[in-house]
Amino acid sequence: QFLVAVSARTLAEVLRAHMKAKEIDVAGLFSKIPGSKGGKVGEEAFASWLASLAKELEKDEIDFEPARQKELYRHLASDADVGITGEDFGNLFKRRFTCCSKVTVTDGLSVAKSKTVTKVDVGDELEAQGEDETDGVNGMVRVQVKLLSGKDIGKIGWASIKGNQGTKFLQVDSPFNKCIAQAENSIKASEKAGNELLKTIRGKTSELPAAAAGPLKEARAELLKITQQLAGEVSKISAFKQKVSLARATFAKKEEAEKRAHLDRKDKLAVDEALADCRAKFQAMEEAMTKLKDAGAPMKALKDAELEAFATPMTVLQDSEGLMAAALACAKELRVVAKEQQGKVINQPRGPWAEAKKELMSFIAKADGAEKGAPLLVKGTRDLCTKLAKQRRVAVRDALRADAQARGVTPEAMFEELAKGNHRIAAEAFAAHLASLSGLEMKEQHASLVCEDIQQGGITRRIFVSLFQRYFKVMKEIAVTDTFELTNSKTLRKADANEVVQMLEGPKTDEKMGLLRIKGRLLKDGLEGWISVSGNKGTPFMSETEKPYYTCGKDIDLQTDFEVEEVSVVRQAKAGEIFELVEGPRKAEAKPALRGKFKALKDGAQGFLTLKDSTGEYAEVGNFQACIQIVAITDDLDPKKGKVIRKVAIGEVFEILEGPVDAGDTGLQRVRAKAMKDGKEGWITPKGNAGSIYTKEVQKYYKVTKAAPLDKAMTGTDQVRMLEEGEVVEMVVATKEAKSDVVQRVKVRALGDSTEGWFTLKADLAHRPCVPYFRCVKEVPLREAKDGTASEVRNAVKGEILELAAGPEEGPEGAVWAQLRAEKDGAIGWASIRQAKEVPGFQVLTTSADGR
Repeated sequence: QFLVAVSARTLAEVLRAHMKAKEIDVAGLFSKIPGSKGGKVGEEAFASWLASLAKELEKDEIDFEPARQKELYRHLASDADVGITGEDFGNLFKRRFTCCSKVTVTDGLSVAKSKTVTKVDVGDELEAQGEDETDGVNGMVRVQVKLLSGKDIGKIGWASIKGNQGTKFLQVDSPFNKCIAQAENSIKASEKAGNELLKTIRGKTSELPAAAAGPLKEARAELLKITQQLAGEVSKISAFKQKVSLARATFAKKEEAEKRAHLDRKDKLAVDEALADCRAKFQAMEEAMTKLKDAGAPMKALKDAELEAFATPMTVLQDSEGLMAAALACAKELRVVAKEQQGKVINQPRGPWAEAKKELMSFIAKADGAEKGAPLLVKGTRDLCTKLAKQRRVAVRDALRADAQARGVTPEAMFEELAKGNHRIAAEAFAAHLASLSGLEMKEQHASLVCEDIQQGGITRRIFVSLFQRYFKVMKEIAVTDTFELTNSKTLRKADANEVVQMLEGPKTDEKMGLLRIKGRLLKDGLEGWISVSGNKGTPFMSETEKPYYTCGKDIDLQTDFEVEEVSVVRQAKAGEIFELVEGPRKAEAKPALRGKFKALKDGAQGFLTLKDSTGEYAEVGNFQACIQIVAITDDLDPKKGKVIRKVAIGEVFEILEGPVDAGDTGLQRVRAKAMKDGKEGWITPKGNAGSIYTKEVQKYYKVTKAAPLDKAMTGTDQVRMLEEGEVVEMVVATKEAKSDVVQRVKVRALGDSTEGWFTLKADLAHRPCVPYFRCVKEVPLREAKDGTASEVRNAVKGEILELAAGPEEGPEGAVWAQLRAEKDGAIGWASIRQAKEVPGFQVLTTSADGR
């Protein structure tokens, strides 16, 4: 009801201005209300008039909601059943004031030209007799009033509402303020009376003499009881006082909101129009997310046996991935539209636009949540599919091996059979082959899942062949025999601890001895024979291990034979390539290395360098000469035509690039040379035509033919730095043969092109064991082809693990490329794993568990 009174005041202010503009009075305005001819206006007629008046005057502040129109009617009508009478309508315009600062009432509008009628005290009530007018002399707003309380009730005169210095004299009355004032006065009086009574009772209690029994003790007890009850009532009064205070503050906000209601209604319409697209896109995103949750829910509710019996996991995964794409598209659209609308939102501290701002922020947050949540929902489904695939993968592996053994085909031949001339086995062909294998019962979609788990997009040769391969590491010395049955076999040799064995057949149990045995090939020397995996009491002799691979940290030569000396080079392997171990490591005695102490002319660094060892030459004597008499270096072969570049000082060393060449008719032979001091190139005369010698050959300068370490000591334990190919070094201490080394040699097969060859395992970690997995060390694009201009699949991000699918092999501009499969989402693409003069983007792992 208090807020209805606020609306009534707003209506009265608008109608006053309207009456002033139309020069009509209250009675004239009332007569214009449809249905007022009978001296009263009904509810429907009043509501209709209010609605039309708001449009006619273009005053949104009186464009009340139907419910408020009804409340206004009941507020104005003294008898709602009869209607609003002329008197009721006139009461709408009556204004009452309460004096809030002492003010003088005068007999005229102008303070300067009028006389004092009376003085009004704070709290006195007054009623306006007309509209507000401005004193033309001092600019104060004044109104003619009639005193309703105080010492001069009934007197009429002019009073200032507000001073020209801002002092407020009269405050418009409101039912709420009166109610609150009355409540506060009652509370004040009650609180005062209660506290005074408490004080009196406590005083009386303290006056009573102490007594152990009798009337005095009972009286004291009764007074204490009354004191507690009274204190409780006073406490209630204080609590009510706080509620009244809170009500005053709350009503002020509600009153302000009521005054702004018309603006908020207008703003809300604008906000609804502005946010309509956002809300529609939000609804679409929510629906897509609900569908995505529902798609995976039935499968996620299944437990072990139920999950294994579930026939269509791939359908669920594919449906979920499609729904995820739709949800992510909706989220992206929502974010774009919401951010666009953020720039158009009117900046207001409160109201519909302030709420719109919050709503847009909420939309963006919900879009962020969907973009994170949708992949997680699909991940949950994918994880279940992966679990199913891994559970079935062992059975698939065993069935493929059994099929190969039964038909007498190699894994390579089976690959060719299933790939049908392509470089991959299609998922459909793989699933069809599994369905044809006897003894392997597998649902069609489970077979497809296994294929996808092995390698997405089809299975490459390396991955397929690896399904057949199992490797074991010898735990302690054990016999290798020529036949399966141990009792009738001959020992071929003893397998040493840590030797690696490739399984060729088995495992199967020797029933007589109770031993689990395999036929295997020992990688150390290629010997084939039968070996026990475990004893008849379960004692392990060998443990399953990963297939051994090696990678090279720098370019190396793949050689034809095991022997260290005088072997041919098959090809040069590039840094970053990966090789599978075919045979070895085997010990071989290497020819002593020829080493000496040298100084690099590039930066003066000194250390020990290997000129030649069993793996090849690293440096050779260069064609260098030293100046023994000052001589000119010119820019032309003919010294008469050429210009002097500079003089070559005694002792300077230069490299012969060309010559000697006859210098025309001068009778001189000249050489084209490059000065080691500053790299200047030009023509020099080694010997004058009169016999003067200007230069002489020097044998202590060598040119590095391939990158090699410059070591701190003769033993080569620590490096000073790596010497680059083409660098020039000066011998400081003559070369000598180092101690002969026993080296480890391995036969390997390159994964990129299947080239086989031997190399020596070096202590400088140029070659090291690895697995065909990579860790991304910086963001690198995965491309559809091994070309830097090919379309991107996506970027591999720092820290993620990728499996080698094909390669590594040399690509454009000498870079080493590999086709990689990301573990987190199966994305597959080509990437440059090593490029000249660039930090590699990938690091090959040493074990399959490394970095995971």
